[in-house]
Amino acid sequence: MKRFLLMAPLSLALTGCATVTVNYAPSSTMTLSGSEQLGAFKYAPGDTGKVKENQIRNTAIGNIMIDRNVGEYFKQALFDESRFVGIKMGQGPVVHGTINDFLIDDLGYSVDWTLDVTYVVDSVGGGAPCYNQQKVLKKHTAKFANAFGTLNEVVKDNIEEAFKDPAFVSCIQTTHVAAATAPPAPAPVAATTTTATPPPPQPESEAKPTAVASSPAPAADPAPVQQATPVATASTPTVDADLALAQTAANQVGCGAVKANGNSTYTAACGDYSVLISCDGGQCRPEHTIKGNSND
Repeated sequence: MKRFLLMAPLSLALTGCATVTVNYAPSSTMTLSGSEQLGAFKYAPGDTGKVKENQIRNTAIGNIMIDRNVGEYFKQALFDESRFVGIKMGQGPVVHGTINDFLIDDLGYSVDWTLDVTYVVDSVGGGAPCYNQQKVLKKHTAKFANAFGTLNEVVKDNIEEAFKDPAFVSCIQTTHVAAATAPPAPAPVAATTTTATPPPPQPESEAKPTAVASSPAPAADPAPVQQATPVATASTPTVDADLALAQTAANQVGCGAVKANGNSTYTAACGDYSVLISCDGGQCRPEHTIKGNSND
């Protein structure tokens, strides 16, 4: 009879055939900064068929059934506590995980609670998770403890284990991108030496480009320059050479054929007048004009 009375508070509150409505109230006194989005939390005992999706495992007589799936209940509790401590919701990395076990060992004069949850924080952009840790919370209470209050406290304490982990906080405070594996560097390519083939020589007859010098501008009002008298020279001072030189001198002044006018002088007809050409030392030069044509 005594045992029945000790078990009555928990049995009447949580066990029986009816489904119990549970409302979670956040109560953490921690303060955090960061941002997160919540994904699904799987309930492993329900997935494996040990219990129903909305059933918390217990050891005493009767079943503990709540009004929603245990995974949904825990996700809502995490949302409420995260927002309550100052985390921005609906942005940042996705937090999800698995409830490995939720056990109420209520067979006896006391109750032992076990909540085992694996928290996963995804990396922004995909790849390996930024955080993947298991948190196990164990709590011992008396039979006369407030069942609903203790249920909330066990969930809150497990969530705070994640909040206290610097690695978890770091992942929700920074935009963590999984390190991508860099592609292997390409193998070095052996350097090849290329010898330039000189162009074939151009034929000598091909014209080479000639630089064209710009013509200087003519000076204003140039003073008249006296033209030098052309002089014909010869290396051998012979009579025949003098005659040839005299003819060259006559041609240079526009006169005709020359003829001897002595030992060293020659005359050349230049229209209405003639020119006297003097030769000396292998050089011949016009000296002066002679009135009339010497050929007449």
